[in-house]
Amino acid sequence: MEHKYQEGDVRHLLQSSESSNDDSDSETRERYGTVNIQNKESHTFEEAIDAAGFGLYHYMLLCVCGWANASDAVEMLCVSFLMPQAKTDMHLTGLEEGWLSATIFVGMMVGSYFWGALGDVRGRKAVLVYSLFMNGFFGLASSFMQSYVPFLFMRFLSGIGVGGSMPVIFAYFCEFQPKKRRGAMLTAISMFWILGNVITAGLAWIIIPRTHLGYFSEHFTFNSWRIFVVVCTLPSFTSSLSFAILPESPKFLLENGQETQALNVLRSVFLVNNRKKKKTDYFVKILQPSQQARKRSARIALSQVSFFTKIKNNFLFVISSTKQLFLSPYLLVTLNLLGIIFSLAFGYYGLWLWFPELFLRVEQSGGSACSELSPNVTINTNNTDNSVYRDAFITAAANVPGNLFATLTVDKLGRKVLLCGSLLISGASVFFIWFLNTKIEVLAMSCIFGGVSVISWAVLNVVGAESYPTNMRSTALGVQSLTNRIGAVVGNVIFGVFIDLHCAVPILSVAILLAFAGIITLRLPNTKKTDLL
Repeated sequence: MEHKYQEGDVRHLLQSSESSNDDSDSETRERYGTVNIQNKESHTFEEAIDAAGFGLYHYMLLCVCGWANASDAVEMLCVSFLMPQAKTDMHLTGLEEGWLSATIFVGMMVGSYFWGALGDVRGRKAVLVYSLFMNGFFGLASSFMQSYVPFLFMRFLSGIGVGGSMPVIFAYFCEFQPKKRRGAMLTAISMFWILGNVITAGLAWIIIPRTHLGYFSEHFTFNSWRIFVVVCTLPSFTSSLSFAILPESPKFLLENGQETQALNVLRSVFLVNNRKKKKTDYFVKILQPSQQARKRSARIALSQVSFFTKIKNNFLFVISSTKQLFLSPYLLVTLNLLGIIFSLAFGYYGLWLWFPELFLRVEQSGGSACSELSPNVTINTNNTDNSVYRDAFITAAANVPGNLFATLTVDKLGRKVLLCGSLLISGASVFFIWFLNTKIEVLAMSCIFGGVSVISWAVLNVVGAESYPTNMRSTALGVQSLTNRIGAVVGNVIFGVFIDLHCAVPILSVAILLAFAGIITLRLPNTKKTDLL
């Protein structure tokens, strides 16, 4: 018999662990169900994706989408490296420094929902082209701003672009993948975020210390850190150009009643993956549209009556998609995912951005990382030697083994096992911070925490994309990204308030939230090797 889920039927998503016990039976049904697949008059999307094969096209797409993910990392992280020089040039106060660090997160909070929802209305490709271009354009513009407020505003607008491209990249890439490879390929994209981290640290190391570079005059200065900002925009511009050349997601096209265009994209995938075969060798001739596709196609046809009617209908669709996330049968999935994402973001960004402070406490107090500093001890916050960039390289590189492990095992061990295990281990590792007495120990702990927690991020990117149907996927990823940023901001505020009052408060908060997230992971749906809705 043929085994498949009807489009829009998500009851199997809410059966958490029962379906995972039948992996071998599912594979048997799948194998026998495709014996006569070439003789069928029409084919499902999953059958068409499988028929297109897996090969060069998917690896090329991985490089393009991965590079876009790396470009977001570069733009997001570059401010942390230019801060010491920008502080001196623009005479920033501590409060202004804080706003400069936070503004990109605020922009990402706006952009993640706006662009994510728009990706379900206008398409993944268009959103990626425009959001990545916006990222690069305003990042470039910020390098020319000579005063604080215009520079801050440009970084905010750049953050809106970063927030938009991140969720849509995963939705777009996910919809090209056969289900047997989807988990591994989605986690592989996360590896490029680490690449972006390393690239940013490397560029900073090469460019910023060369203070003689640039143009200097009485009214306009373009020094080394501004050149660094310009170079950091190149990945965004090249990514935007790459997506302008690539086709739209075939799954998105099919869900919008464009079966012919979707079939043409899949045929192109087939020809690249099977370079010795001809176009006629691709046996899929007709794609089966879903009920959702026909209904939505009718709505879009109505929206084309006039420009303002189109805007109205698009806006109503965005609101409707968002509401559906918090209605049955998606409510429990959404709440569980958002709870996990908030907890992980709270702990990850809270600890990650405060590890330098812990370095200083260990190094200059002579006690543990949670020791209170004597009033007579002065912390040198102007340390801009090469050790800053060296430590950035080490901590970024420490994430590679964890991400690689997730890529190799996510389709074997399953999403829930990896996610639950990495969250619980991350939470447990936080307790060891009290026992750290040297800078080397703090650096080692930051590497361990980052290497384990990155597994959680990689797997969440997979589960978040697989748990929703096509007409809600980009919106759902946008809401998840918004929650991520809220967790990051709250985590940094809590650490900032309590790090001097009582170190135990933020440390225990992180450990408890990560343990809580690990437990509620068990309530997530089993999406291992299931058809995309």
